[in-house]
Amino acid sequence: MPEPERTRPRRPHDHLPQFAKSLLMIYHHPEVLTLGGWSRWAYWKLLERTGGFPRLIPFSKSMIAAERGCNVSKLIHSCGLYDLAPMRLLQSVLKPGDHMLDIGANIGSYSILAAECVGAEGRVLAMEPGPTAAARWRRNQQLNNLEMMSLVQAAAVAEPGMVCMTDDDGNAGNRIGVGSVEVEGRRVDRLLDSLKLTPRIIKIDVEGYEFGVLEGCGERLDADHISYIQFEANGLSETTATPLSDSLDLLKSRGFAIYELSEQLPLVMSPFHGKQPFSLTGNLFALSPRGVAELRELGVMILGN
Repeated sequence: MPEPERTRPRRPHDHLPQFAKSLLMIYHHPEVLTLGGWSRWAYWKLLERTGGFPRLIPFSKSMIAAERGCNVSKLIHSCGLYDLAPMRLLQSVLKPGDHMLDIGANIGSYSILAAECVGAEGRVLAMEPGPTAAARWRRNQQLNNLEMMSLVQAAAVAEPGMVCMTDDDGNAGNRIGVGSVEVEGRRVDRLLDSLKLTPRIIKIDVEGYEFGVLEGCGERLDADHISYIQFEANGLSETTATPLSDSLDLLKSRGFAIYELSEQLPLVMSPFHGKQPFSLTGNLFALSPRGVAELRELGVMILGN
């Protein structure tokens, strides 16, 4: 089956300022009228100058306690499910009683979506090391009374111990290994063992530190139990000692195949063979054989073998 024609530009270069990336995400959002989304974004910027924070904004079936300067809150206000295709995929795959792991959870948008899907019998474990983002995650969890969500305020690392990071108030681009804020680092495999959790879906958003997270998963990086791993490949890994290719090789050695997801709906996945994802957000997906079968049963078009 031929790959659908790509009619949208590739992810903007990393040198673009955050506001430009946000406006591009709104412009390319399949379910948002551009002028409406841009107007809501501009109104948010006005509110940041005049006050009115914190404020509650709707998100899926829940609410977000939005703070001044928080980039994720601004995108939710502008276009709702800002990461539309990956978020729709998550909503399609997760079932009541499932376990999901959200690494680099920020203020909790993916955690909330997952909690809505897995219900009271499921579990959503989030890892977020940043003090500012972790406080906002907890506030959103309490606001929505989602008791199936729990947060470990720690970085996912290969070698446990204290690590440094940035803690930007906007929560955009906070990174491990730079900055002056010290946070705890924990291995994912030991954490999951201690909590007796077996996640079927994992989301990773760690601004270039993907390889350290994957190494810390140890034997839990298991294609027999995990359906898919969503991870951001925004180019920052190329500035570390472990480029994206190392993470891809590790995933492939554990039985996963690498795909990218079209930003258009319906959901279409294509094998990834390049160096930069097509999507504006830079997400890639490591699919297990089980995950491929599950997604096809759900109607997701998966190209290639």
